[in-house]
Amino acid sequence: MVVERLKVSLARNTMAPDSQNLPRAAVSVILKPDGRAGASLELLLVKRKEREGDPWSGHMAFPGGRFEEKDENILSTAAREAMEETGIDLTHCELLGRLNEVIPTSLSSIQVLPFVVLAPEMTGVALDNREIESSFWVPMSYFMDKKNVNQHSIERFGIKAEVPSYNLLGEYVVWGLTFRIIQDLIDRAEPISE
Repeated sequence: MVVERLKVSLARNTMAPDSQNLPRAAVSVILKPDGRAGASLELLLVKRKEREGDPWSGHMAFPGGRFEEKDENILSTAAREAMEETGIDLTHCELLGRLNEVIPTSLSSIQVLPFVVLAPEMTGVALDNREIESSFWVPMSYFMDKKNVNQHSIERFGIKAEVPSYNLLGEYVVWGLTFRIIQDLIDRAEPISE
């Protein structure tokens, strides 16, 4: 049921024009059946390694990265990055569609296009240990439960702020760009109340 709602909602999105005249990046929002009865889905998140010069160093994120000239299009960027970072071949997944483009609030020099794919139930992850520290399949129901949204204190560029977030396993904080992408996904996956 959730997959069908996502397909209908995502079908309304067409490829975003390069309206911002900004460099582009793509991420893969990879879903898979959780293997239990009830047709629940899990969502793949990765924890990026701490790396100097990487604005998302150490963050919880989706597999993804910048468009490169060798990429045929922005979807092929998502596929290349998913394969490089997680070993997941998106050609074995069903493309459900694209979420709204996101421009990071702290780094407004790039636009990110999130592509949603449905992977087979038995999909495993083979991490690129140079870029990715760990990965987690998280039940979508966790993100759909509004009680799991918390406030997280951050300091960026010398400014302190409280931002909405998820806290996974009491240790991993999902906030910022990744949080916004998850919210777009959840908004599209939830039944429309009448």
